[in-house]
Amino acid sequence: MGKKIPQKKNKERSSQGDKQYNTIYLKLFFAALILILYGRSIGYDFTLDDDLYIKNNPVVQQGLAKIGYVFTHGTLEHFIGSNFQVYRPLFITSFCIQKGFFGFEPGGYHFISVLLYILLSITLFNLLYKLLKEVNVNYLAIIVFLFIVHPVHSEVVANVKSQDELLSSLFCLLALSVALNAFQKNEITDIRTMTKAAAIFLLALFCKESSAAFIAIFPLTFLLIKRQSIKKTILNSLPFIGSVVIFLIVRSFALKKNFYATETTIMENVLYGAKNFGEETATKLAILLQYLKLMVMPYPLSWDYSYNQIPVTGWNSAIPFISLFFYLALAVLFFVCMKKQPAISFGIAFFLILLSPTANIFFLNGTTMAERFLFLPSVGFILALVLGILILTKTEMQNLSVEKRKRVFAIAAPVLIVFSVITFGRCGEWKNNFSIFEADVNSAPNSSRANAAYATELMNKAQKEDNQASQQELMKRAIDYYSKCLAIFPGNHDAAYKRGMIYDQLGEKENAISSYRQAVTARPTNVIALNNLGVLYDNQLKYDSALFFLSQSYKVDSTNRMTIINLAVVNSQKGDNDKVIFFGLRALELNYGDEKTYNLLANAYSNKGDMATSQRYSQMTGAPAASSLNPGGK
Repeated sequence: MGKKIPQKKNKERSSQGDKQYNTIYLKLFFAALILILYGRSIGYDFTLDDDLYIKNNPVVQQGLAKIGYVFTHGTLEHFIGSNFQVYRPLFITSFCIQKGFFGFEPGGYHFISVLLYILLSITLFNLLYKLLKEVNVNYLAIIVFLFIVHPVHSEVVANVKSQDELLSSLFCLLALSVALNAFQKNEITDIRTMTKAAAIFLLALFCKESSAAFIAIFPLTFLLIKRQSIKKTILNSLPFIGSVVIFLIVRSFALKKNFYATETTIMENVLYGAKNFGEETATKLAILLQYLKLMVMPYPLSWDYSYNQIPVTGWNSAIPFISLFFYLALAVLFFVCMKKQPAISFGIAFFLILLSPTANIFFLNGTTMAERFLFLPSVGFILALVLGILILTKTEMQNLSVEKRKRVFAIAAPVLIVFSVITFGRCGEWKNNFSIFEADVNSAPNSSRANAAYATELMNKAQKEDNQASQQELMKRAIDYYSKCLAIFPGNHDAAYKRGMIYDQLGEKENAISSYRQAVTARPTNVIALNNLGVLYDNQLKYDSALFFLSQSYKVDSTNRMTIINLAVVNSQKGDNDKVIFFGLRALELNYGDEKTYNLLANAYSNKGDMATSQRYSQMTGAPAASSLNPGGK
């Protein structure tokens, strides 16, 4: 069973490393270590969804003037509509404030992320110091060091958008730390202090909804660590339940009671491809095993684990059984340690509870898995692991002799060094979109989205290249990665469309047509792909095919300028003057009138013998009659 953790209430920590000035030095060292690992990110660009939440967010663009607005609307309402379920007003408010200081220069936002990580690490240390009074401060420092250097946290610190994780985690830990202060005087709960803790927890909820899972951590702490009765635990948990209720009410009114989005597909979450209950449960366990793997062996890392990096699996595979074994072992260990080593049980439960909302266990979310989902849960895993190793090695928790110190640090030092090296290197890969996509197309080679993202960056780089040979080389590489993406998931309509666009620019018209067709097969409402197919068939003098795809485009969007004018052009080439007039007048109705439109109308009316009307449109332009079509996209 291992050695029982001493529970003497009045015994002070060992004098070694336990003086106040030593804890200050430790905190300074935490800050220095974070600056070494992540300080250079201050010079990095925005990446991934940063632009969506910051530069291209109309609320953030207006800064402090829109702070009231963020509490009454969905966080991404401008992007996907009012029914999108994300509601993180305090998180967006922080970006509004940062915009006031830094504008849209990414360095300032990265600085805030690093600062928040420092504050979070210090808060974690303070919490552990209160939570585990029987554990020597040096062991607590090792727990925090492991948290700081763990490579799986690189995404949260280096990607500005993940400030929602940093802020919500900071407020959650701070709320628990403040709550522990309520038990300091004669074991009588200080209601005022508990209310203050609940208010801080409410801030966490307004930063990220998944913080609601932390509601289970408060009673867990009161039961396991403070050893309170079930009745007292329930009473002391009521303020935090109140915080969740307040949040849900405010969120309901802000989102007009629309709690669910319908945008997620198999592309984002592979579980939508599970054909039955067996495949769904087996794949969920495969995902959970990947989370455990990342905690103990965080390499390689990736920003994306979508289709088909973790494929749908069944119970005919060994993977779900291995995963089930490990998680059952954690459950058994939780119950075995409850009485004699409650801190280990606390760490296990902390990990499992906080991972559950985002691990697709009870409901499917917007992604297969993500490293950021391990950010706060990792605290519990690291806590249980460190204390478990101390018990297995029969190390005294409180006193730290020179001999035992050497043994502990001999175990911890190699892990800390290896993790630090991996983290330092991983941080460098977050410099910009090109660097992170280039790195992760190798670490997640089976992800359709990862291949497509890198291909898009190659295409963007090609467009900025002046040397024609270099430009074509980049475009061909982009085609290769789009092709890999489509081999994994043929239904990736955006990748098919962009590959078609590159083929078109390279003059490979048949390949362009094939790719555009794949795009519209995957998404029949892709207006630009439909339009471009019409242009390509028109260039081949296949007017019927051109009209077919242009007509499909018009059915999808009867206001699209390119499609309307192209329909007028093709019908002019076919000699259908009535259709030319119809689409020409439609263009004028939508204020799309230009020289091409006027000439098409003038020619059509002339062909019909209406010379007066033809003359009127001819006078609107001095340009020759237009006949070329407009391809779209970029």
